[in-house]
Parts: sequence; C-alpha cells; structure tokens
Amino acid sequence: MNRYFTLLLFSITAISSQDTTYYCTPWDQQPYGQYLIENNVWGQGTINEFSQCIFTTNDSSFGWNWDWPDVGYNVKAYPEIIFGKKPWSANSTTNELPLKVGNVETFEVNFDLNIVASGNYNLAFEFWVTEDSISNQDHITTEVMIWTANSLLQPAGEQISVFFSNGYYYDLFRAEFDDWIYYAFVSQTDQQAGTIHVHNFINYMLAIGHLNPNEYMASFELGNEIVSGSGQTNIQQYSISVNETLSVFKNLIKNTTLGKIVATPNPFNPKITFKYYLFNKSLVKITIFNVLGNVVNNLFDDIQSPGINTVNWEGTDNIGSSVPSGVYFYQIQIGNRAVTNKIMLLK
Repeated sequence: MNRYFTLLLFSITAISSQDTTYYCTPWDQQPYGQYLIENNVWGQGTINEFSQCIFTTNDSSFGWNWDWPDVGYNVKAYPEIIFGKKPWSANSTTNELPLKVGNVETFEVNFDLNIVASGNYNLAFEFWVTEDSISNQDHITTEVMIWTANSLLQPAGEQISVFFSNGYYYDLFRAEFDDWIYYAFVSQTDQQAGTIHVHNFINYMLAIGHLNPNEYMASFELGNEIVSGSGQTNIQQYSISVNETLSVFKNLIKNTTLGKIVATPNPFNPKITFKYYLFNKSLVKITIFNVLGNVVNNLFDDIQSPGINTVNWEGTDNIGSSVPSGVYFYQIQIGNRAVTNKIMLLK
C-alpha cells in the first residue's frame, strides 16, 4: 500500500473512532449550527462509478471524502459548507445574509483543516453576488472564489492582476460566463488554516469596479472543487463573523493591540495621515499597494508606544518619486492582524 492510501486509511479510521455519521447520497444536506453541509455533485453528469460523502463527528468536527474517476476535465463536485442563501436554495441559513455588498464592513472566516488527497482538486472559498436581496439563481451577476490550496487545477479565464492580503499574494483571474462574471483569487501559497479577511477582497474589487456596492452578497461557502482522484478533508474549526457583532468586537478589543483607524483626508492631495490607537507597545508595519496588488511604498516598520499614533504618506513610492492619481490601498499590520482599506489620490 502506498503512502497516500496509508495516510487516507489512517485518517478515516481515526475519524470513525469519533462516532462519525456519514451522508453519502448525492446532494445530501446536514444542518450544522448556522451553516449547511452539502454533498454537492453538480458536475456528475452521466458518471455513476464514484463515491462521495459528507460527515459529522460527535466532537463537532466535520468534512467530506471522495473518489472520482479520471474522466474528462470538468469539475465533478464541490462538497461544501454553506453560510447564507445559495442562489439555488429556498432559504438562508442565517439572517446575516444576503447583505448589500456596500454594507459589508468586516467579514472574517477562521478555519483549521487538513486535506489528504491525490488527483485534481482545490480548496476554495466562494461567494455569490446577486442583483437583489431575493438572491435567486436568475439574478446572479458575479461569482467570486478564493482558492487557498490547489492540486493540478487552473482557474477559468485570464489573469488580470495580483492582490495582497494579510501576508499572502493572490493571482486574480477573470472570465465571462453565459450568465455571470467569474473571478478567482488564487493564493500563491497553500493555506489550510488561518483567517481570511474577505472584506479586503471585497474592498479591492469595489475599488477597481468589479463589484457593485448596491448588489447583494447572497452566500459564502467553503469546499473542494474536484475533477478526479481520491481524498478527504477534515475540518476542525470553522467560523464566520460579519460586521463584528458585539461579542466578537469585545473579544477583539481584549485580544488585540490595534484600535480604531482613521485615514484623512480621503481623497487626498498631497498628503494623507493615518491615525490609530494602540493598546500596547507594538511593532507596526504600514504598506501602500496599487490596484494591481504591487507594493508602492513600504511606508513604516517600527515599534510604537501605546496611545494615539500617526504616520503620513505624501504620495510617493519607495524611491521618493510621486505616484499618479488613482486608487491605492493601505495595510496596517500588527502581529497576525492586518487591516486593509482603500484611499484615493487626486491631483
């Protein structure tokens, strides 16, 4: 038995010892708190010789496994966990979605998982954007994916830019489908644990005109797009917070060093001031990016004291040359937390 199947067998055996319940019928669904786990086989077509299951355990972990033949090049399945109203569903899993895109202030996903697999697949977050809050499939305008792991898959379309968020670079692809426009942010480094600051991606797309602030974010999902091969994804932690509810806000205040950030004036010419509050003495890093995700100015990297701190940017790059008018992004990073927002330089 080769190493892959030894690992997969060990993983399945370990999970089975945790009173695991499997759901192996195509399109099986299992409620999971404010989420819905779905055995999605949307690309099955005429293929019948396959297996795919979703599962839950008595220790609150969950996941899915699969075995798909090497037939064709299209995606066969997307076993997933859903938050919100998927446009093909009748109801939302939460009262927080659908939400107008322009009203998304913070949207954070914390996850910790493990994939043991071979073949063609990815690990991808996804959200659907619709014309209105009814969020039916006929009203879809945009599909946005965030790939954090990838094995032998290529996203649709052509690469249009590179985006940076919280320590990771993403290649952004765009394609025009028959009924909607598709975008895929593909991480240049695999991520199977951490925090995805979805609002950074939304702010970026709004700034460069790829999202409409008056349309609606219908659902947010995590799954594996599968073309062929076998594997299993075990998810130990998964949580979503939208616009920092009171309890989440209190927790952040307790565990972070960074308070409110103000960037004024915005738009600006010739200088913008970043003002923020630190609860503790901290190493602060401030970086300016352009809309392509390229670093324009490594503005600040030093230790600052508790209290109100300010840093100025005078619209120059790293060699002191003036940059052209347009939209830019600033990112303030302290430890593992980073905040990214857009600013505009007018001349």
